[in-house]
Amino acid sequence: MIDSDRIFALLVNDKADGEIQTEEGTHVPLMDFLTHDVPEVEEVTRIDNTRIVLTHKDKSIQKRGVYGDSSFFKVHIPTSLSGNVNHVLSNSQSVAISQKLALELFGTENVLGKTIVVDHKDEFLVSGVFAPYPENSDFNYFDFVLPFTARPKIADEWVNYDIKLFSASAREATEKKIDRKMAEVNPENGTTSLLFGLNDWRLHWNFKNGKSTGGRIVYVVVFSIASLFVLIMSCVNYMNIATARATKRTREIGVRKMTGATQSVLIRQFMTESLIMTCAAIVLSLLLAQLLLPAFNQLVGVQLSFSFLDPTIIIGSIGLGLLTGLLAGSYPALVLSSFKPAVVLKANLYSNVSGAGFRNGLVVFQFTLSVVMIFCALVMWRQTDFLLKKDLGYDKHRIINVWLERDRKTVPSFDNLRSMVLSHSAVESAAFSGASPMEINGYSECNRVTAPLAAPLQFYGVNIDDHTLSTLKFELVAGRNFSHTLASDSNNFIITQSAARLLGFDQPLGQRISYTMFSKQEGEIVGVVKDFQNDDIHIAEKPVVFVFGKPRYLGNLFVRYQEGRLDDVISHLKSTFEKIQPGIPVSYSFLDADFETQLHREKLLKAISFAFTVIAVTIACLGLFGLVLFNTQRRTKEIGIRKVLGASEKQIVLMICQTIVPFVFYSLLLAFPIAFYFMRNFLEGYPSRITISADLFLGVTGIIIGMVLLTVSYQSIKAARQKTVDSLKIE
Repeated sequence: MIDSDRIFALLVNDKADGEIQTEEGTHVPLMDFLTHDVPEVEEVTRIDNTRIVLTHKDKSIQKRGVYGDSSFFKVHIPTSLSGNVNHVLSNSQSVAISQKLALELFGTENVLGKTIVVDHKDEFLVSGVFAPYPENSDFNYFDFVLPFTARPKIADEWVNYDIKLFSASAREATEKKIDRKMAEVNPENGTTSLLFGLNDWRLHWNFKNGKSTGGRIVYVVVFSIASLFVLIMSCVNYMNIATARATKRTREIGVRKMTGATQSVLIRQFMTESLIMTCAAIVLSLLLAQLLLPAFNQLVGVQLSFSFLDPTIIIGSIGLGLLTGLLAGSYPALVLSSFKPAVVLKANLYSNVSGAGFRNGLVVFQFTLSVVMIFCALVMWRQTDFLLKKDLGYDKHRIINVWLERDRKTVPSFDNLRSMVLSHSAVESAAFSGASPMEINGYSECNRVTAPLAAPLQFYGVNIDDHTLSTLKFELVAGRNFSHTLASDSNNFIITQSAARLLGFDQPLGQRISYTMFSKQEGEIVGVVKDFQNDDIHIAEKPVVFVFGKPRYLGNLFVRYQEGRLDDVISHLKSTFEKIQPGIPVSYSFLDADFETQLHREKLLKAISFAFTVIAVTIACLGLFGLVLFNTQRRTKEIGIRKVLGASEKQIVLMICQTIVPFVFYSLLLAFPIAFYFMRNFLEGYPSRITISADLFLGVTGIIIGMVLLTVSYQSIKAARQKTVDSLKIE
């Protein structure tokens, strides 16, 4: 995106649960201050996401969009924009739409000056048409931008700010000025600002105690290290094979030296062979990358592409080819060129191949990397399965999450809508809520009314009705549910066990607390719910306050259906909503699928780590096979003599296998501490995680032993069964 290095999101650091929590946005009004009083700021826009229905004539479409100020397109510059950038959103009744939405609604991109009805009530004039943002941008998800002034007003609202600075180096100075302003407005909160770069959004969105601690960049590093491991293992294989092949080339080298070839000439020859091999591999790898890229894009959910003419690809390929060729060819070139002609022309072909210890060390190195990758892959698989099967504190299965329109005028009263939904025999229950359990986030202040705490606590909060707990099967451990027959419940609360504990209540029922969500209210605790997994699965469970919500705050309809009746219920919901909002498709998702979406990166990591592990193991097995082949050829005469002296085939096979056992032992000894260290740190990023138990080590050991036996057995048995007479005349 244009100028992305100078664009920052305004985050705030607040103290909650004894730690500093980093959140988007602030309720402190900063627009005028940032626009007029901070010279480092070039442009600033408020931004808020929405999903609403847009109508033109008889066609209605529900789309995702954002509210933004008139400066929105000066901060987030699209690749192209029809309309004057200075006036696109200057009118409170104007709207900018994407080229895609223009085609869907109007059938053409030439729509400037035409009108769109928003939420069935307000007309907006199309004042701009913007091209899609790049696929790798965080701003390619919305299809329209409405003026921020058209956003529904909410008391004590939190606002997100995106800020473009004249220079990225002014970030710290700008933060200090914002901190002073927030301290003036709320001196007791101790809130500080954090300007977080747009370029860091995707890869570094993890925070701990107010500092960025990583994020998806971890996966980039993991896959980069895995790729490096595979490349190194390939180089090791080439070294082993090249030096082993020296048994076939010793006389060639001797003859060339006798005819005047110097060591430097031979080194250049062998290095050239290595570079030619590497160049061929680079060309083949680029062709394979182009061929496999569509499948990779589908797996990862991105749209990557590359061109063979891209300077980065060309320079990177040449650099990688040279580095790999030099690394892989250096040792074989030095070994082969050092042979003495007088010795190699009269000696045993195998006696002159030096560096057996080095070659054995390379095999140990290969297997060490293989063990590390297998161990890491198994831990990742177990952790993913553990999260998928984790008890969340509610039942996510057989729940349809229907997203209701912001404009409730087209929707009947909740009681009537619930009755319409429940009229089908396959529907077990239905409830309304302000958010999915996986979307309960955002702190609000909570305190005791009697003997208040010195500093208010920060708890998550959500609006629910009196059917939410039963429909989602939350466990009520004390007290009662809300009841629409009790007027007092409109001010009462249900809290989680951790919230009760942090408030210092041994007996929370009947205690009065204050809680500020959209506005401050005081009420009585009437129930306590068992702690449950809220927000993202990668975040620890947070204390939650349930509020008996007003209709305008209940935007989700949860429908629990009978096993095997999903299609019937979906058809029923579509027909029900067609009656109350004709022409507008019902938007819904499945709670269990939403949960699994949170684990997309774990599933991706699982799949790619499996692929890397298979490649690494294959390379290690090929390296081991080459070593065994070399050793059996070198010991062919010895094997023949042993057979003459009465050794059985079984004894010969065991003799060959015994030479490999130390390699396996050393590999396991080196790999397990390394793998354990990395995976222990990896698991610390999950609040809910598995323990690395002994069976993991035993399992990896079994896999490695099985690999070694399969790799070694064929060549060992072949050598043991070779005719004795052939073995003895090998020279």
